[in-house]
Parts: sequence; C-alpha cells; structure tokens
Amino acid sequence: MSVLNNLRMVLKVGLIAALMGVVMFGLVAYMAGGLTSLDEAYSDVVKRVDTSAVLMARTTRRAEAYREAAFELLTETTDAGNARLLKVTQDMSAQVLTGLNKLKADLPEKTADIGRSIDSFSKVFSACKPSIEYASSTTTAEENAKAAERVRTECNGILQGAMEQQVALVDDIVAFAKTKADTQHDGATAQVRSAWIISVLAGAGAIAVALCIGIFGIARRRRRDDGARARRRDRRHRACGRRRQDDARREGTGRG
Repeated sequence: MSVLNNLRMVLKVGLIAALMGVVMFGLVAYMAGGLTSLDEAYSDVVKRVDTSAVLMARTTRRAEAYREAAFELLTETTDAGNARLLKVTQDMSAQVLTGLNKLKADLPEKTADIGRSIDSFSKVFSACKPSIEYASSTTTAEENAKAAERVRTECNGILQGAMEQQVALVDDIVAFAKTKADTQHDGATAQVRSAWIISVLAGAGAIAVALCIGIFGIARRRRRDDGARARRRDRRHRACGRRRQDDARREGTGRG
C-alpha cells in the first residue's frame, strides 16, 4: 500500500473512477454480447424453424389437394373438369416436392426424415401418374369405374403410406420447433440470471477495491498529513515556549 500512499490525491480519485469505468464497460460488453446471442437464437426460431413448420403444414395440405383431385377425377365426366383436375394434380405434385426440398435445405437437423418423405412422394407421383392421366381421359361411368380400379390398384396404397409418413413428419417438426423455442427461452433466462450475478459480483468487487484505495490511500494519506501538521504545530509550540523562556531569562538578567 506504500504505492498508494505516495500517489497524489487527484491520481487516487482518478484511479477509483477508472476502475468503476472499466467495470461498467465490461458489464455493458458482456450484456451486449448476450443480447446479440439471444437475438440470433430468436431470429433462428422465428425465421427458420417456425417458417419451416408453416411450410411443412402447407406442403401437407398440397399433398392432400393432390389426393383429392386424383379421386375427384374418378367421378368427373366432362373434358373441362378432367383438364382442371389433372392440372391440379400436376401443380400440387410439383409444389409438394419443391416444398420438401426447401425444407430439407432449411432444416439440416431433419435432413434424413425429410429425405425419406421426398423419396416416398417421388415414388407416389411416378406410380400414380399413368392411372391419373387415364382417369382424366374418361367421360363415362364405365370408363370411370375402370379408372377407379386402376387408381386403387396402382396408386391408393402407396399414396396412403406417403400421407401417413407426412403427417408423422409434421408432428415431428412441430415438436422440434417447440423444443427450439423452449431451449431459446431457457437460454434467455440463464443469460439474464448470469448478467445479474456478474453485475452484483463485479459491482461488489469494484466497490471493495475502491474502498481499499480510499482507506489505504486517501484516508492514510490524510492521517499522515494530519500527523505531519500536528508535529509541525508541536514544533512551533515548543519553539514559542523556548522563545518565551529565553525572553523571561533576558528580562530577569536585565533587572539584576
């Protein structure tokens, strides 16, 4: 502490201010880093995971639309209706595969599951295409009955299996999104708790160091200065006493 004793008062005060400034800067930097990580995690949940869950639901709805259009063809008897429903099956099959491929790119955590779904629907659309195209060319009840038999034989079983797999995948991705959201919430709670703990510890440490500087630096320097002034005052008093004694002796000598 002798170093503190030898510092000037302004330097000691400046040292305390600098210490508090460093602590404050460190806390702000830590909190800023924590907020950045929280923002990134929240953005990932909102922009990637939640968006993927919505896209998965839409893709499943398009697969349902494909199946509905395929079975509506079995009762359609007009050329215009057949053409419209055939186009629906073509558009929906393309959109299902496009959506699944995008999901596979956006959700690397589910690449294997989505890849299996892509393979299943690719087989479905390939197997169902001939019977659906045939059904789109029929306009009589007899022809529709033949088309229905072909669809049931060539398409129905594999399509049903792919749809069940897709529903399970939707549930899995919804659960995955919830898990990610819960993890992000737990991380945010832990980050806030850590910020409070570090703030309290850093603040207490800074105050303790500042008190040490004040007690062993400023206060001791003040006591030393007070002691020096007291000694100078004592010396003056003793000098004054000696002068008075000398004056008294001189006066006594003069009278004699």
